[in-house]
Amino acid sequence: MHIEFLTLLISIIAVVISYVSLVRTRATSEVQIELERISAELAKKQLARIEENEDREGQPIFIVRFTNVIAFTLGSEVVSEVTIFVHNTGESFLELAHVSLAFSEDGIWKQCPHAFLKQKAFGDKDRVLGEQKITLKPGCDLRNCTLQIRYVDTAGWDRIQEFEIFPEGGFPGDVGVTTPINFYFIFRKIYRIVPLEYGAG
Repeated sequence: MHIEFLTLLISIIAVVISYVSLVRTRATSEVQIELERISAELAKKQLARIEENEDREGQPIFIVRFTNVIAFTLGSEVVSEVTIFVHNTGESFLELAHVSLAFSEDGIWKQCPHAFLKQKAFGDKDRVLGEQKITLKPGCDLRNCTLQIRYVDTAGWDRIQEFEIFPEGGFPGDVGVTTPINFYFIFRKIYRIVPLEYGAG
């Protein structure tokens, strides 16, 4: 009887050990799968970063920095005026066309409605583009707007550098958001403008 009890006890312990081992193996497998997924995502992001760096190689690297925002009343409307400063830390360029706010509709670039950018005097055209004033009126939709800097690079190509706009605390027009306290301008892409007879570049 004593031997049978010990045999049964050993069998139960073996089953428990097997179950615990199975659970741990499954948990380890799930963790491994998650780690592989994260590694794949990081690899994609790294690849995108390398492609982005290659895209900007030999080009001006424009930095768009928020400096100030004020709100004032214009008639019956509350208007925000955002001041930004633009400078170049990369290669020089031959000619600056303009800085603008635009959105794409059916493949055509259009001026962002209810948002206006006032050109200021440029400093050294190769490095400092100086202050720009952005006026935001009620109804502006910055979610679909990008800031674009158009220029001619040293190879003679007409290009556009595009920046996404991220207001801190929410977009103007959102519930409870009147005037964001800060804005971030994140580089998105460089376009090369090619005459139609040459095709896309």
